[in-house]
Amino acid sequence: MANHALTCPVCHSSLLIAHNTSLGGVVEDNLVLLDSAVETPAAAKGRTDWEAAVAAQATAQEALDKAQATLDTDAAATPPDEAKLATDTAVVDKARTELATAAKATADADAAYATARALPAPPPVGTLSPDGNWSWSGDEWTEVAKTPPPLPPGVVAETPAEEAAETPEPPAEPAPVTANG
Repeated sequence: MANHALTCPVCHSSLLIAHNTSLGGVVEDNLVLLDSAVETPAAAKGRTDWEAAVAAQATAQEALDKAQATLDTDAAATPPDEAKLATDTAVVDKARTELATAAKATADADAAYATARALPAPPPVGTLSPDGNWSWSGDEWTEVAKTPPPLPPGVVAETPAEEAAETPEPPAEPAPVTANG
């Protein structure tokens, strides 16, 4: 049995391909999803928006089918009621318009989802920026607290109380100036 781990280029999830040999020497590949939580926030939003658009399109299709069935039933009635047929035709036309709008929204959401999936995965939490001044928190870059450089070996740092106790030396008195030199 041989296993290979890889990262999905679409959703950035970790995948495991296990090659299992079954009876008769036939190799069966099994794909196992190890980590689906790697999906980027942009891809997750794109996916949920696309799923909502697909559901809205399905609802619009069902409304059109129902309106068309009502029109067909009313058209088959003898004698046909022209006022009812006109109303039914208007409902069918409105349902077609709503379906076309929903189909466009689904296409737009699909394009946005494809774009979001193409974005690179965010860096792991705690990643430092190239200049070392910023750290990735998982949602945003935060500034890293500045720490002073380490002291050379053998040098002991003064406490704030010791620094405050020190008095600065007064500046040196300038030499008196004489007229002749």
